[in-house]
Amino acid sequence: MRRNLLILAGFLIGAFFLYLFLQKVEWAKVYSAMRAANYWWLIPNIASIFVAMALRAWRWGYMVRPLKKCSFHGLYAASMIGFMASNILPARLGEFVRPMSLGSIENVSRSAAMATTLVERVFDLLTLLALFTSILLFKKFPDTVDLKHLETAGWIFFVLTGVLTVGMILLKVRTGFTLRWINKLLRVFPEKPRQVVSDICEKFASGLEVLSDTKAILIITMQSILLWVVMALSNYLIFLAFGMSYLPIDASFVVLAVVSVGIMLPNAPGFIGPYQYLTVLSLSLYNVPAADAAACSIVMWATQYFTITLAGLYHLKQEHLSLKEVENGTVSD
Repeated sequence: MRRNLLILAGFLIGAFFLYLFLQKVEWAKVYSAMRAANYWWLIPNIASIFVAMALRAWRWGYMVRPLKKCSFHGLYAASMIGFMASNILPARLGEFVRPMSLGSIENVSRSAAMATTLVERVFDLLTLLALFTSILLFKKFPDTVDLKHLETAGWIFFVLTGVLTVGMILLKVRTGFTLRWINKLLRVFPEKPRQVVSDICEKFASGLEVLSDTKAILIITMQSILLWVVMALSNYLIFLAFGMSYLPIDASFVVLAVVSVGIMLPNAPGFIGPYQYLTVLSLSLYNVPAADAAACSIVMWATQYFTITLAGLYHLKQEHLSLKEVENGTVSD
């Protein structure tokens, strides 16, 4: 029941943003912009998507290392399968598929692997927050641009990151104390599901072991910065395809930050709606014509969606897994 509500919320959020996007689309101008684009820029763009996924797998390996030294192939395949699942499943259910896939491929505790993906998200949030804040502080936008909505989003972003960080640190540093409080909160539930959740939380804590290693934290921080720089450059290649060489490189980081925050919410499969609307919204800060921004958002979304989906399906087949099998897996081990 709860899962169905999450899926419904995802479709409603997606439909809302899609409505906002379609409201401002002048399809004749969008079609004209797409016809005029130089699609040769998609070749390095697609290559950069694969590089970014390789960087994700490399970074994830450092997070998983306290549990088991996994092969790069296993980490890369699980990453591709997980992101592919996020593209075709609603409500970001692909976030669960990735650690499930790694558990199947590398024989790692799924609950502990799930914890490492949460650590990964916090590093992503902190990196994006730093980039986003730096741009807001030091970038001079036109006086006609209203930044109130972005500042509000930044504060929500900051609070969310802080809550996740404090929660993980407490679970790692004071595991017993935190688990006792979790058990107290779970008393309203029957004994069997309460015990299952309690066991999962204990194993989840084991996936936070990387937080004890200062050297690993520094390496992961540098990997996170490199990852998001590559992703920003990937977006900039699409700008070049649409003749937007006049845009500064920080425009790519703004698009990346705003879109990444928006798609962290439950969404329809493939993040259709929020991705396009938030890209257009971000580019409006740089006075990009709405039709050009809309065309750019569609192509940018399509290259990422189809590249990752097709690669993920390939790795799913290569690992002899089925999406249903992985999706319906358990995190109790």
